[in-house]
Amino acid sequence: MSDSTKICIKCKSQLPMTSEYYKVIKQNKCGFSGKCKKCLNEDRQEWRKKQVGYISKEERFSKTLEERFWDKVDVKTENECWEWKASLTLHGGYGQLMNYKNGKRILIKAHQFSYKINKGENSNGLMVCHKCNNSKCCNPNHLYLGTAKDNWNDTTNCGHNYKLPPVRPEKVHCAKINFEIATIIRNSDENGVVLSKKYGISKTMISKIKRGLSWKVSIQ
Repeated sequence: MSDSTKICIKCKSQLPMTSEYYKVIKQNKCGFSGKCKKCLNEDRQEWRKKQVGYISKEERFSKTLEERFWDKVDVKTENECWEWKASLTLHGGYGQLMNYKNGKRILIKAHQFSYKINKGENSNGLMVCHKCNNSKCCNPNHLYLGTAKDNWNDTTNCGHNYKLPPVRPEKVHCAKINFEIATIIRNSDENGVVLSKKYGISKTMISKIKRGLSWKVSIQ
């Protein structure tokens, strides 16, 4: 433990200046936060209570999972989309609902839960797909069971298929060469064995570079 101590600017407690008691902030002169971790946590809780729509943990879990689900669904007419009003998944933008099982936190997809409570258990292991192609929709009339191929066909037919951004080989953490070296390899008269040893890459990669299958064009 460090011999140095630091006084918290909020509670005035004198505590050891270590990461156990203070948050590490490299920008600060001493390398630690001005407030101790206990005070920082209290400030964070106070800030959260002032936010619009804040519900305490006790209130949140006093309701059943189904009650919490309907609190977050914008229910409209039978034919309209019932959009999820809370957090969404990073991939696909599906609604998600937090629950606890066997002491562990789990995230449930809102549209899948909607299908379960309105149409029954998905015992076949199929995907819950959207007829409306609105990933936030929880209207059971817009949901059906289908295969991964069905789900993909729905997506592509509506022009919503995901397009991955182009990958810059130089930005890949394990890249051993760059475009300049790739150009040298492509124009070199030396054989694959020599070039492989010279630049520390496989003979297969040397072959792909020379044939224009890898490291083709520098992406700006």
